[in-house]
Amino acid sequence: MWASSLANSCQPLTAPNRVREVITASVTRVEAREPSGGDYERFFTAAFPHVARMARAIVGREGGEDVAIEALARAFSRWNRVQKLDNPQAWATRVATNLALDQVRRKRAYAEPSAEPNLEQAVTDREVLRSSVAKLPRRQRQVIALRFLADMPEDEVARILGVSTGSVKTHVHRALLALRVSLGTPEGGHFNVTET
Repeated sequence: MWASSLANSCQPLTAPNRVREVITASVTRVEAREPSGGDYERFFTAAFPHVARMARAIVGREGGEDVAIEALARAFSRWNRVQKLDNPQAWATRVATNLALDQVRRKRAYAEPSAEPNLEQAVTDREVLRSSVAKLPRRQRQVIALRFLADMPEDEVARILGVSTGSVKTHVHRALLALRVSLGTPEGGHFNVTET
């Protein structure tokens, strides 16, 4: 009798039907969220060079690729929604721009004062310009970064940011005017934004 009760207790445990249903539903939901292999891979291959170039222009070579990969990872996690957009690459570029600007802002907040008092004039000018750009409103920073640092045409900037070309031109005009005032450059004077 004791042996038969022991034999019965060694039977493998089976999950109740409700647990099986929940597990099956969870697995189905996860599988539904995963992008189909080819679609996302093609998107990644096409978008990565463009997104990485833009991110490197904002945060530098070493951080640019990390920002691009993070933006494309976010696209992967939301692929069911992102793939339905008119331009998924523009969405990823916008996410990368926001991430890059956040990274620059964080670095600036924790930057230690330089130990070298004899910095070259070019480095000083670069930091003054970077500081002036950081003081611009968010949309103007985005437009300046995409238009001048990533060297994109106004139409492409407008498509990425989801605004009209006229809006991009207005933001560029206002941003350059604010930079001229901030840097003390005369109204007709020129400065090279791409040297940041």
